[in-house]
Amino acid sequence: MSQTKHTMFASQAIGLAELFKFTIGKNKLEGPVNYVPELSAPEGESTAGGKQALQHVSLVPEGGGPRLVIGSANTVDKHAELRTYAHVGQIFKQRFKSASFEIEQAKYDKLIDQVRAFFAERGFQVSIADPPPPPAARPAAAAPAVAAVPASGRSPLPLIVGVALMVVVVAVILMAKR
Repeated sequence: MSQTKHTMFASQAIGLAELFKFTIGKNKLEGPVNYVPELSAPEGESTAGGKQALQHVSLVPEGGGPRLVIGSANTVDKHAELRTYAHVGQIFKQRFKSASFEIEQAKYDKLIDQVRAFFAERGFQVSIADPPPPPAARPAAAAPAVAAVPASGRSPLPLIVGVALMVVVVAVILMAKR
């Protein structure tokens, strides 16, 4: 029976995911859909020297279905980032087109507190990510300084001068023929 050998960073990440499973993973979020928290583990034997050490904290639907990422952790730089209820709700609405995240905020916040404590106990710096601000409304388009400026942004002056010059040349030629 062969045993897969993992690099140091991959082994740390796998160990952290297993520990998470047996501690935090037992705390189910109950609602219309029951979710189980999970910390991903590296899929291969290596994390490329820690470059691929990012692990996702997800809510996995108990009956199957798409996961909902609620944070991430990096065993190399010892940093974890967790998303607020509002942040996850915003992502949920974008992803599932107007459906609302139907987990009670108090239950979610309690889980986030447990996850925060889990990482803090292991020496991680933990930050909380609020939702990004909505895109700023575009300011009303300012009226152009010269109404005759074409959409390309070029000045019509060379064209006007060129046309005027052609009119003068044609007029001179016609006057010379008389």
